[in-house]
Parts: sequence; C-alpha cells; structure tokens
Amino acid sequence: VFVVELGVARSRLHHVGAVIDPVFCPGEPGPLPEGVRPGAVVAVTGADDRKNTERLIRAWSRVPDTARGDRQLVIVCAVDADTRGRWHHTAHHAGVADSVVITGSIDDTELVSLYRSATIGVMPSLEEGFGLPVAESIACGTPCLCSNVSSLPEVAGTSEGLFDPYDIMSMAGAISAYLTDAALRDRLMSEQGAGGARWHPSRVGAQMLAALSAATP
Repeated sequence: VFVVELGVARSRLHHVGAVIDPVFCPGEPGPLPEGVRPGAVVAVTGADDRKNTERLIRAWSRVPDTARGDRQLVIVCAVDADTRGRWHHTAHHAGVADSVVITGSIDDTELVSLYRSATIGVMPSLEEGFGLPVAESIACGTPCLCSNVSSLPEVAGTSEGLFDPYDIMSMAGAISAYLTDAALRDRLMSEQGAGGARWHPSRVGAQMLAALSAATP
C-alpha cells in the first residue's frame, strides 16, 4: 500500500513486527478456566467469519478418537449469544459437543495458564494482520499449528505445522498428527521457538530504534 498507493520508496520502509507481552513465557500453569482440563487443544479465535472457528469445530470432529482421546478443543473468545449458540449447534451435529469448550472472555493470567497446559495451540484464521495467539502460544512453550495463508506462516517461523484453512481434512490431519506424535511436537516447538524471540519487546524495540535512527537526517 505505501509503495504502490502512496509512492513511498521501498528503501524507506522497515519491518519490525509486533510485540507480545512478556507475561507470555514458559512456566507452570496456574488455575484453568472452569470446565477446562490440562492437555487441551487451545484456539484463540473470534466471532467474525475470517477466524474460521466453525471449520475448526468440524475439523475437530474428523480427528480420530484415538488421537482426540479425552482431550478438549478449547475455544477462547468473548462471543455473543447467537454465535455461541451457532458454534454449539455445529459441535452437537458434528458429534463433539462434549469435548468442545467455549470459555468466553478470560484474562491474560488464565490465557497463559491455558497455553502452558495445552498439548498444542491452533489458529485456523483465513486472514490476519499479525496473529498474536501463534506468537503467544510459542512464547509459553506450546507449539502452535496454523493456517498456511496471510501473515501466519511468517509469525510461526517455519513451514512445519501448517494446514489449508479451507480444507477441513487438512486441518484435522495436522491436529491428529501433532496430538499423536510427541517427537513431532518437540521438533515443531524447536523450530518455532528458535524464532519466537523475534517478538520480544527488547528485540522489536531495538529494531524500531534502529529504523528511526536510519530515518533521521
């Protein structure tokens, strides 16, 4: 946009990324939201269609019972009653209503505990400006699967753990693979964690200062 529409020289643009709150870090999980058990698949989503939550619920129903076990799909979202009802309806008709939990609004303390206690995170969005939940999950030491579109592969920092968000079976296959293979999760966490420091305030701040210094006449 800046280059094409506003005529700004590309050499004057500096990419510094976003910052995650330092509260998102590894550690022991604290109390979890009501009804949530450790070992869940955690998805921080939203009510709008681009968040792709209904496809995620349908994909969850396609994950084999041997992979799901007694795990829950925990959807973290401050959602209105109509959307909550629609998601519950989707989960019920997909046969997974007993393993889908919609938390409603929670604070960062609970969210950190959720990430730390989860087996994996998942972000199925069709479009994102950045994708903070991916970076936050990784920062808490939990690998995060995500869509292979928009900004999400860049935030994840690896081609591993990606899926086609328009394809329910692609999403279900990725979730199943990473739930059943601890070595695969460890490898993904190793690859994602290596790039996770990119979003630490000290690093992003240093990049911003460097960019401002370079722009100063």
